[in-house]
Amino acid sequence: MVSVAEHAVMQLLTLVRNYIPAYQQVVDGRWDIADIAARSHDIEDKTVGIIGMGQIGQRIALRLKGFDVRMLYNTRHRRSSTEEAVFGARFKHLDDLVAQSDAIVLSCPLTSETKGMFGEERLRSMRPGAWLVNIARGQIVDTDALVRVLEDGHLGGYAGDVWYPQPAPPTTRGAACRGTR
Repeated sequence: MVSVAEHAVMQLLTLVRNYIPAYQQVVDGRWDIADIAARSHDIEDKTVGIIGMGQIGQRIALRLKGFDVRMLYNTRHRRSSTEEAVFGARFKHLDDLVAQSDAIVLSCPLTSETKGMFGEERLRSMRPGAWLVNIARGQIVDTDALVRVLEDGHLGGYAGDVWYPQPAPPTTRGAACRGTR
């Protein structure tokens, strides 16, 4: 559980700091710091939504506290006010969390309720330029819709260690990478 929580935070920081495009520039023998910095952000003062506040979601929240982010969460069973204070997170209904978050981390199980939860409509209801991290299950996010919202620039990027189908087809792998801003 600890490694998954740390992995989620690493993926979030990789997106927000624009690490992959910066790395690719170096690999390509270039270094345009202005281009990289223009799309690199601080995570401080951002709003991060965590969907799924089980053991992994709780560990993600605890690790993010040190970054001075505002944290929102949604889960099947709301945590007590004491737990919310410990995690530094406030409960929000799903649509409110999605609309208010600069970044969303999916850490919920795959159920009949979560399968396809992030289809095109919900992805487009995210803030323009927002980032999505999926450490849960690939089927929670509609792959084709994700590619569309990344390619048209609505989202700032996607990071995940899950995809559906897995492994990701070559035609969708590149699209998700291009969407990372």
